[in-house]
Amino acid sequence: MSRRLSLAPQMSADTVEHQLRAVEQWARSFEHAFPEIDAPRRHIHWHLPVDQALTDPSTSHDPFPIRTRCAQALIDGAASLSAARPPAKAQMRVAALICRPDLFMSQICLFPDPDYFRHFTVRTHPRQQWSPRPPEHRLSDEFGLRIPPGFVERGFHECMREPDALDASRLVVTYEGEVWMIADADPERV
Repeated sequence: MSRRLSLAPQMSADTVEHQLRAVEQWARSFEHAFPEIDAPRRHIHWHLPVDQALTDPSTSHDPFPIRTRCAQALIDGAASLSAARPPAKAQMRVAALICRPDLFMSQICLFPDPDYFRHFTVRTHPRQQWSPRPPEHRLSDEFGLRIPPGFVERGFHECMREPDALDASRLVVTYEGEVWMIADADPERV
């Protein structure tokens, strides 16, 4: 299944349902399919394989159920990948990263490097900062998502800044959103 940037103003209801079923099938494809990793890597990811119009609230028929099904598919895929992990690779962490409002950027992540996983959410550079969301604010509550046993949900406010076009010494906010990490528990942090 491939990803596509959207140029269409709106999808038909049949196309939406077809794509959602394909996303759910993609999530199931991680069952019993842990990847072979032949070279040292800190992070491997699989983006949500959808047409961008499916996840864009301005072009979706009813964005809440669509976004909920996509988010649940990401979580289910991460849980399947975690369950398929061989015992010899137990140190590798698995997570679903759910981005809001830009769900198109969401992904399932595998972290072969445990140190990289532990520091992945530390984003303190002036150009990209992640601030933890209050623990009582949970995406799973808002969307009615099922979090698998052994997984932990953490939310972050993301702020990205770029140099001002007229004054490069000044940074301006170019994007604000949320990133939700639903990850299998890191035994060293729990």
